[in-house]
Amino acid sequence: MAGVEAPASVDGVAQLPMDGASLVPSFASADATEHHRVQYFEVNGHRSIYRDGWMASAHHGGVPWTVGMPGKSRAFEEDVWELYDLSTDFSQAHDVAAEHPALLEELKELFDVEATRAGILPLQDARVRRAPLPRLSEGRTSFTFHEGMVGVPEGQAPRLLGRSWHLAARLHTESDVKGVIATMGGRAAGWSLWVDEEHRPVLSYRTFEVDSVELRGEPLPAGEHVVEIVSAYDGPGFARPADLSLVVDGQTVGSGRVRATPPAVFSIDETFDIGTTSGSPVGEHPVNFPFRGSSIRRVDLELDG
Repeated sequence: MAGVEAPASVDGVAQLPMDGASLVPSFASADATEHHRVQYFEVNGHRSIYRDGWMASAHHGGVPWTVGMPGKSRAFEEDVWELYDLSTDFSQAHDVAAEHPALLEELKELFDVEATRAGILPLQDARVRRAPLPRLSEGRTSFTFHEGMVGVPEGQAPRLLGRSWHLAARLHTESDVKGVIATMGGRAAGWSLWVDEEHRPVLSYRTFEVDSVELRGEPLPAGEHVVEIVSAYDGPGFARPADLSLVVDGQTVGSGRVRATPPAVFSIDETFDIGTTSGSPVGEHPVNFPFRGSSIRRVDLELDG
């Protein structure tokens, strides 16, 4: 639309060709002929292929709210393919695979062609098994972080769910201190240790729509401080309650209880950050909200085994 050519390389790295189809023909007419005739889909082994009004799809088992929990994956060969005529059944209520077996096989073959072209083969169910990448927190229960550590995926961050944990942030504060000290997760579920506009330390913890806790202390005077989170988990088991405490310079300034913790993950797309939040905020503060007017000396995190 703008006449901009996609670069063949960026900083010496060859770029993959742009995939997909232009929307421009639809701008001139709502009745423009469909030209994006084929579209494949795949997430965690669930897959489908669309062509000219027909959709073939295979569900790979499980339900969305079990993502991240231990489990087993069945073989892809065991998945049952379904077929839908979207021209008459847009909500995919009527599986017509038995009525059009030849068409179904043709679409399954087309899925393999598109999946090969897009480079997603071999298929894998990332809910229960991922490519053999190292986990930065594997086998460790003691961590030290520093300001500027931003955007760590939750899967690579220390595993806090299903156990007790203790975080201690060592701060040097000025009179205008405010901002996020440390956070994991986001608006839907997560926790955030932050300092509000009135310079008070705050712990915000949220378990989806189940429960939330907010603990707030007195304004921090200029100087050296240690602000801590103590999370005592009612284990063993998944999604158990936890007792939370906000501690400032050795004194408990707030305590509360969340009646359930997330069973698997706080989020599948939010992060673990020190000194800001790179995703949606857990607490009632602005997006990002970097730690200003002071410095974070270090953040120590200890996990129960």
